Amino acid sequence: MAPPGPVTIALAAPAGDADVANGARLAVDVVNEAHPDLPVPLATELGLPGLGGAPLRLTVVDTSSSAALAKVPGTLTAQRAVGVVCAGSAATVASVSAQTEWLGLPLLDAVNSADTLTDLGQEWYFRTAPSDRMLVDAAFALLRHQQLARTPEVKLAVLHDGRADGLLALVRQLAGAAGYPTVAEVDIRTASAQSIAASVDAEANVLVAVAGTKDGATAATKVAARTRESVPVLGIGPAFAGLTGGASDGSPVLLRAVGWSAEYVTRNPVASAVASLYRKRFGSAMTAAAAETFTATLTLAVALSGAGDADPTAIRATLRQMWLPATQVMLPWNGVRFDATGQNMLAGGVVEARTQAGFRIVYPRELATVAVPW
Repeated sequence: MAPPGPVTIALAAPAGDADVANGARLAVDVVNEAHPDLPVPLATELGLPGLGGAPLRLTVVDTSSSAALAKVPGTLTAQRAVGVVCAGSAATVASVSAQTEWLGLPLLDAVNSADTLTDLGQEWYFRTAPSDRMLVDAAFALLRHQQLARTPEVKLAVLHDGRADGLLALVRQLAGAAGYPTVAEVDIRTASAQSIAASVDAEANVLVAVAGTKDGATAATKVAARTRESVPVLGIGPAFAGLTGGASDGSPVLLRAVGWSAEYVTRNPVASAVASLYRKRFGSAMTAAAAETFTATLTLAVALSGAGDADPTAIRATLRQMWLPATQVMLPWNGVRFDATGQNMLAGGVVEARTQAGFRIVYPRELATVAVPW
């Protein structure tokens, strides 16, 4: 009997994004090769066991321009892809998911957190990564913890760079629900650092910075350094996740809500094993984008094998019923399980603080390695 032929899935991502591509490729390698000591699904066997050991094939589809996006449906059809992993901006994911909705293909959003994507009501859309609300919830959970521990009255100054309106709306909503007064709200692009610092000095004891760009995140930390007293910065937005390096003497306290922590890799057996394999395979450290894309690609492969069929409708049905425990996931989540909107309701965020040794987890307490430097 001839061995089963390969089953194709697609990675829709901007050309040149090596971290994303390598994360997906590593997941495919894990499926197709035997890794008996790797504690993730499908690692111990060759190929997809639910399809008789059929190998998994990855095709990469460019989404870096409007012209490239227009070619996505034809490429997916020509390659006979049975599912898609997408990594990119909210606009890119929305465009690709509209196309996969029309084609009837399950799409797993690997890295984008925009809440608007799960508000579209699509039947074929799934997201493994945490949503914006999950990340902001993590940040405000830390505020509640600090309020109980040492800051009875929390007063916020909110800085933003005008590039993350959805996140800013969430911050306003959750601050109101928590009863935290906002004594100042300032667009970093239009106010001087001195005037912002003066507003913060007046009453605020926490600076919440919402940034969609690296320049916005950097500007927020500079503002904090100009305040009369050391006001902690609680960074919200993808720009803060991209910051690296440690704190220097006299630098302000910087906290950030993220869905991935490089420090977590050193303490979690699953994360450590996958990151070690990634370094061996590609010669570099695993990044957030690589880890999240690896997780989304492997989740799609598990659904494909579990369906026992390469039919996209069967794969979608399996995704809706899937549950992967935290012990099989390399990110600091409670596992993978999708709700009615396609959101992984077991994903979540952690809060890291910048220390002289780099970023370290400070919340939730069960994952913390250092105290909150408040």
